[in-house]
Formats: sequence, structure tokens, C-alpha cells
Amino acid sequence: MDKPQFYLGLLTTLLGILLLVVIIPGQHIPPMMSTVSPDFYPNIGAAIFTVGGIGLLVSAWWGTQTSVNFEKLISTARFCLLMSGTFALTLILFQVSNFIIGGIVLVSIFMWILGERRKHYLVAVSLLSPLCIWLFIDVLLGRNLP
Repeated sequence: MDKPQFYLGLLTTLLGILLLVVIIPGQHIPPMMSTVSPDFYPNIGAAIFTVGGIGLLVSAWWGTQTSVNFEKLISTARFCLLMSGTFALTLILFQVSNFIIGGIVLVSIFMWILGERRKHYLVAVSLLSPLCIWLFIDVLLGRNLP
């Protein structure tokens, strides 16, 4: 049995169940002029998360023990902290500005962190993706974005 993968699968499964049973129902808002319940898509995401955790549990049960590469683990942890910090800073930016400005900054920083160095792609995607999302949600669907 692969213990690290087993514990990761167990944690993922338990978090998925917690999402499905406690967190998402606790955040439920009655639907307003909508045919789809507001908790429909979060429940799908939580179900996929739970099934992935069960898959990790099953594969760990029949798998062999693997060694842990601590250098790769530290590198991955740094990357996750950098992405999380960037996300937190852009959430603050969303609060003090609007969706379009925050979205442009978020997309451009994430693209830079993930290795995109071609400036024309970086500028085009950073500008067009938040604008397209805003057009779809605000103009076509008539829902306000923060």
C-alpha cells in the first residue's frame, strides 16, 4: 500500500464529503429567476472531488510504496504558496476595483507565473478573457459582476 497516496485520498474524500454534506448546503441561496439551482455546479465539483479522492484511495490500496522526493515537494509547495498569495492579492484588488481590472491583473500574473513570456499573448489573453467573461455574464445573461 502506498501510504502517502492513501492519506491524500482519504483527506480528499473526507473534504469532498464535507463539501457535499455541510459546506454547500450551508451556503445555499434560494434561486432567483433561474432554472438551475445555485448549488448545482458546486455539487458537481464536490462530487468530482470526492470521486477523485476515492480513486486515489483505491489506487493506493493496490499500489506499491513510493519514495518522497523532498526537493520536488518543497518546489511544489513554494509554487502553491506563490499562486495562493497572488490569488489573495487579486481578491483584495477585486474589492477595491471592479471585475475587469482585477481579472486582467489576475490573468496576467498567473500567465507570467506559469511561464508565458510572449508579450503579445500575455496582453491579448489578459485583456480578452475578463472582457469576454464580463460580456457573457453581464450583458448576455443580465447578471451583475462585482
